[in-house]
Amino acid sequence: MSQTTLCIIDMQDYFIETAHHCVGGVLNEIKYAKKHRHDIVLVEYGDRYHQSDPHPLSKTITPIVNALKRYSKVFNVLKFRDGGGELILEELKTQSRPMDKFRLVGVNRGYCIMETAQELKASTSKYNGGKAGIVEVVRGATWCSYPRDSIAQLQQQHISLVNQHRRVAVVNNKLS
Repeated sequence: MSQTTLCIIDMQDYFIETAHHCVGGVLNEIKYAKKHRHDIVLVEYGDRYHQSDPHPLSKTITPIVNALKRYSKVFNVLKFRDGGGELILEELKTQSRPMDKFRLVGVNRGYCIMETAQELKASTSKYNGGKAGIVEVVRGATWCSYPRDSIAQLQQQHISLVNQHRRVAVVNNKLS
């Protein structure tokens, strides 16, 4: 059975203003990942104008931070461009973690999630003994400025657009 890694992309104050409706879906995926002891990678977009002092462009939103507290299988990645797939793979390799299957949630499906998914799909085999990884983008837990374009691009790259896991109780963007 393959090990799944949940990748949470750019759920930061700076980006979330127009994407607040996907927070409940992301929290749902976090709860599922924790219940099944999956690895979680929190990817934050960095302030590219201050790379000599690396830090995120803005903070990950509080409901996500709170949901990840006290969970030992969380790994952090700071990126300075849209794609973060190579950085995710490098972090998982450094931590000796499996790289079989990835579920991507967050913002923006047409840019950062798309490029991260493409990088994961193209590069997993070189980090994983020649074995290609499975990459899924989760509907309802992602936001996209151009949804139709991104769906077509995902399909062309053989990246699955999948439904959320069975919903768990998420009330006012908090896990119950």
